[in-house]
Amino acid sequence: MERHGVTQPPAIMWAEHDEQRREIKEASKTLGNRENLGVEEFREKLILHLKNLTDLIPNHFYKEENILFPTALKLLTDEEWQEIEASMDDLGYCYFTPKEAIGKKVELAKGIKEPEAEITLETGSMTKEELEVVLNTLPVDITFVDGEDTVGYFSQSRKRIFPRAKAIIGRKVQQCHPQESIHRVTQILDDFRSGRRDVV
Repeated sequence: MERHGVTQPPAIMWAEHDEQRREIKEASKTLGNRENLGVEEFREKLILHLKNLTDLIPNHFYKEENILFPTALKLLTDEEWQEIEASMDDLGYCYFTPKEAIGKKVELAKGIKEPEAEITLETGSMTKEELEVVLNTLPVDITFVDGEDTVGYFSQSRKRIFPRAKAIIGRKVQQCHPQESIHRVTQILDDFRSGRRDVV
């Protein structure tokens, strides 16, 4: 939707996802800490989190069904819907995994193989496949953001700090983060540009 100039509904929905996640984490902490709380304090805390969730989630669904989805249906092409589906297969599904998605990756992997392209670097060369294996087995997550703040690449290591969808490729890195953390992203980019830091 952002590619089509519609930024506000996705940003609002993302902020609400973060709010829901916070409530779920806090409810989970309360459940994990129940032996250290009195019965009444435990009950009050848990009810507060659950009440917040029962307010947030139906309101969120309403916005999805009446604003976000209808707008997306008008704007997005069949190819874009296929990209979204592929991303969901990578990221996982919320409540259930559709039967047709199970095993799809295996079928896609059996498909057409790209020809081996040799990548020549200053200190040697390797194929694209070998380079991807090397980058994906490093014990760090790598995200490449170019000088225009556009995401160009991310590694797919086994132990990811957080999941990413291929749809972020070509997006401004600021649009890949929740509204509340954009100031931190901007500060990191400024620090990189000024030389105040070279790693984060």
